[in-house]
Amino acid sequence: TGHLSSINYPQDYDNNYECGSVITASSGQKIRLDFASFDLEFYTGCVYDSLEIRDGDNINSTLIGTYCGDSNSSAANSSAATPGVIESSGSALFLFFQSDGTTAEAGYTATFEAFGDVSENCWIQHEKTKFTGTILATVYSAEHVLAVCDMLNCVAYSCHAKPEKKGCNI
Repeated sequence: TGHLSSINYPQDYDNNYECGSVITASSGQKIRLDFASFDLEFYTGCVYDSLEIRDGDNINSTLIGTYCGDSNSSAANSSAATPGVIESSGSALFLFFQSDGTTAEAGYTATFEAFGDVSENCWIQHEKTKFTGTILATVYSAEHVLAVCDMLNCVAYSCHAKPEKKGCNI
């Protein structure tokens, strides 16, 4: 299992921010992503702040949904779309968070887990773009996950590496 959250969570996320993350499990496995809390600026169509979740490992993968709003709002009071629990059809999910230049909220926190066939290895790829430039890093152990997350100031993950293999058992 692992954990991810928006930048600064539970404090307000940054304005004018973009962050992409890929969660990948072993071939034959699927990924379950469960949002414990979700609070992004709501506007019809999620045109200002949003989280896109795609079924695959990149921005061109099939769109599962574009989400914004507050998971604590009742359906009667809000037409916001919040993710809840998401399951991939394959071994990867791509998440892309973006915020505009005005209203910021607390963001989101979620856990993820691989399910299906016995877990072997995984890798998590982070892509962070803020104003200018892109940093791309592929990580192969729990220690690298935390080091890359610290460096990118993007999202936080925790997972446990199998001692006998180079990789991360989610």
